[in-house]
Amino acid sequence: MRFFIIFSFYFLKGKAFSVCINNKTVGYMTKVYLLLLSIYFLSITTVVAQDSIKKAAPQSAGVVAQDSIKKGAPQPADTLKKSIVPGSSKTNVPDTTVKRGSTIDAGIGVAVSPSTLRFNLKPGNAQTKTIKVTNDTKVAKKFNVTVQEFRASELGKPVYSKIGESKFGLAKWLNISPSYIELRAGEKKNINVQLDIPDVDSAAIAGWVIIAIDEVRDRAPLDQSSTNKNTLALGIVPSIGFGVYVFQNPPEVNNHNVEITSFKYNETGNKRIVEMECKNIGNGIGFCSNYLELINLTTGEQTKLPIKQVTILPGFVRKFYFELSSTLKPGKYSAAGVLDFGSKEYVQTAELEFLIQ
Repeated sequence: MRFFIIFSFYFLKGKAFSVCINNKTVGYMTKVYLLLLSIYFLSITTVVAQDSIKKAAPQSAGVVAQDSIKKGAPQPADTLKKSIVPGSSKTNVPDTTVKRGSTIDAGIGVAVSPSTLRFNLKPGNAQTKTIKVTNDTKVAKKFNVTVQEFRASELGKPVYSKIGESKFGLAKWLNISPSYIELRAGEKKNINVQLDIPDVDSAAIAGWVIIAIDEVRDRAPLDQSSTNKNTLALGIVPSIGFGVYVFQNPPEVNNHNVEITSFKYNETGNKRIVEMECKNIGNGIGFCSNYLELINLTTGEQTKLPIKQVTILPGFVRKFYFELSSTLKPGKYSAAGVLDFGSKEYVQTAELEFLIQ
């Protein structure tokens, strides 16, 4: 390319010179000479630009994209988690730790498992089960472990009573160790629960109790900086607590003698409710599944409401409420309420028909 340009320059230059010898005008020669000079410098500029492009060619689009990511593009979450600032334990991830006053808790907090202990002991026997307490926080925790007896409300909620007030209370046969625990951050400990049934006929009954695991927190000094002598300072210490149900069902008791005493349909405001009332007339604790099935008698469409796992204590009444969907089509319905004790031989049912306008 360069050879061609130089050759063309000298060739045309010679032509221009010969024109001058042949007595042509000097102005014509000058114009041609200037034109050739312009073409020459333009060609040099083009060659220099091409050389620059060739030298920069190894940088592909992928390399440029990577440089852009390094300089300012957002990094993936995994990369952010590993981006630790040198000389520090902090990362580039935003701090989402839950803060409670001056205490910083991490993880899920404090966990207690299981939520229920079930015994099936004959009189004269003993058994030990374990409750695990896990402190998944960054601070130490302290707990008191106590026993509380209760009776059940119609909705199944515990109503606490005095120790020894009920013949079904297990507190008199229960041994708990330890009754006080301290957990460091991230530590786990077990609570041993021993039930020792005396070898007497009167002990061949069902029983229940709640093991309460309550946090112990130091009370901070009250702020009495007010100059008003009539100021009353109150200190509130927030704490957490857990309850673990303990049930004892001797093998000889009847734990499925539960009757459905009432089954009806009600409309309250915009809500459609099917109410089921049950009573445990046996001497054992009834553990069962409770659910409702609907059939539209016009279309034959069937609907089954979610199953609930329920506990019905002997001598107590429980009420269950099933809220029907507002999308049910108008028509006549048949409803079947079911108490399932895990066997085809022990299933209690009730039926009713009602009309949805």
